[in-house]
Amino acid sequence: MVASLVIGIIFLVAGLGLRYWINRRKFYRRSPMGAEGFSSYESSVFIKLIEKVGKWIA
Repeated sequence: MVASLVIGIIFLVAGLGLRYWINRRKFYRRSPMGAEGFSSYESSVFIKLIEKVGKWIA
């Protein structure tokens, strides 16, 4: 029981890390004339999240 929980948590963290890494690489592949300009990948994720929450509340 405990071993399967630990393995599940490890796979969850690995999956989230892989998704972060892939999306970060995609973000930095855009050209300077791309859709939006952000100072970093982390700020773009945070700003987009805030915008989605704001749209959902509105």
